[in-house]
Amino acid sequence: MLSHWLIRRMPRWEKRHARAFAVLRIAIGIWLLVLTGVLVGYHRAGWWPALLVPAAIAHFYWAYLLMRLADNGDLPAAAA
Repeated sequence: MLSHWLIRRMPRWEKRHARAFAVLRIAIGIWLLVLTGVLVGYHRAGWWPALLVPAAIAHFYWAYLLMRLADNGDLPAAAA
């Protein structure tokens, strides 16, 4: 499963401070969405939304995984 693959490749220091890095990743995701809104608002977006929005979604997903890791100590097994 993708989440287990990502967690296994996560740096050790990010696992130890999972809650702090989850908050950081949420802040980065929000910043990317705000930046996209500013670019679109000033009609300077071009192809940037196609790059920034998926990056923000990836940061939100990674933050979700980190919060689950902080709460449970590990991710639950995937449902078959």
